[in-house]
Amino acid sequence: MAKALLIEKGQKFGRWTIIEEKTSYRQPNGKLCRVFLCKCDCGKESLIKLGTLRNGKSRSCGCYMREVNKKAIVKRSTIHGNTSKNDNEYKSLFFVWNSIKQRCYNQNSSGYYKYGAKGIKVCSEWVNNFIEFRDWSIKNGYYKQPKGTPFKDKLSIDRIDPNKNYSPDNCQWITVSKNTLKRHNKL
Repeated sequence: MAKALLIEKGQKFGRWTIIEEKTSYRQPNGKLCRVFLCKCDCGKESLIKLGTLRNGKSRSCGCYMREVNKKAIVKRSTIHGNTSKNDNEYKSLFFVWNSIKQRCYNQNSSGYYKYGAKGIKVCSEWVNNFIEFRDWSIKNGYYKQPKGTPFKDKLSIDRIDPNKNYSPDNCQWITVSKNTLKRHNKL
């Protein structure tokens, strides 16, 4: 029988610090799953499985990736003159452009299986040219949304035909709520 791994209060795994062990449970395969209440360096607390702490799949509450992504976006957007300084009008638009490229081409992206893996691409006009994407967006309904706009009312890029690529003739700007409704009702 395997010897239980000694985990102590205060032990660190990435940005997680062990606070206390919680009730373990049996997985469907019969293995015991130990669970710990952990506190991230940013202050957020969460229940984390020991296995995900040990194998490094959970290193923080997500704050680390937000920091890394923010730095990368600021660095990339600086090239296009769309920095996060002074609340630039096109910062959000740059994030959308970068996100559609990630889900179409980055196999590590959480959305890749719904886009890139199904052959969805970004048209040649947009794929390496944020300015083209930005100009098309402004001419086709994109506008800077005021701070405090509810998520459901924010603008979202939508592919008119979900089986076709991201391109000027197949995209439109609609609210998140309309996009969600369209997706669920297959309008």
